[in-house]
Amino acid sequence: MSARKLTKTSVQTLTTRERVYIVYDEQLPGFGCRVTPGGAKSYVVEYRPHGGGRGVGKKRITLGSTNVITTEQARQAARDVLARVRFGEDAPHDRAGRRASALVSDLIDEFMRDEVRPTLKRRTADLYALYFRRHIGPVLGTKRGREVTTADVARLHRKIGAAAPVTANRVLALISSLYSWAARTGRVPEDLRPVRGITRYREEGRERFLSGAELARLGEALREAETVGIPWIIDRTSPKAKHVRKNDQRTVVSPFATGRCGCCC
Repeated sequence: MSARKLTKTSVQTLTTRERVYIVYDEQLPGFGCRVTPGGAKSYVVEYRPHGGGRGVGKKRITLGSTNVITTEQARQAARDVLARVRFGEDAPHDRAGRRASALVSDLIDEFMRDEVRPTLKRRTADLYALYFRRHIGPVLGTKRGREVTTADVARLHRKIGAAAPVTANRVLALISSLYSWAARTGRVPEDLRPVRGITRYREEGRERFLSGAELARLGEALREAETVGIPWIIDRTSPKAKHVRKNDQRTVVSPFATGRCGCCC
């Protein structure tokens, strides 16, 4: 076991080893970064139950992935855990308890790994990862998944919406997808829907007008369609291709179809 001041930079420099290891923070006892042989890094906090002496084993809580929460956010979460322990509270530590009360950051990691990356296009998955990293993780990452409330999500939605309403709506939809998956896989209760009832921002459709050059090209195309016709290509591999005359590869469009008949406007 080694110790150093944990910062964003120092955590990034941690390399993998043959076995799991933890580097502890020099300033906050019990706070550390856990590194697996596969390269996964997560913040942890260790403590002894209130009133326990040296003979009592330590308990460890995973605070969240380094990809989801920052070092300072994890440090503050560790302080909160240690403070509760000093006042006689205990935190979930057994395996079943950790699974039943997973952190949002852990849910995000599993959701991205098991659901998003294998099923969605790379660009979509990367966008989801950005939303999680920039908006959702910093605010909800250290909370227990089952403890997130509608009020928590509504505050996040309004905070983002103050500057980017469309992004706020996309983040809201992503949280909804996260909790639908978590309920379906037993990570949170089936009736837990913290997004339910939150009003989304109205999104206005964008209206664009053609430029003069674009209007001119459109007019030329319509005139060609009404006079010499629109060219089309024959699929010579089709059984019916031999019945099509070679010089009959244009279709003339009626002015009624193009809206240029002149009878109405």
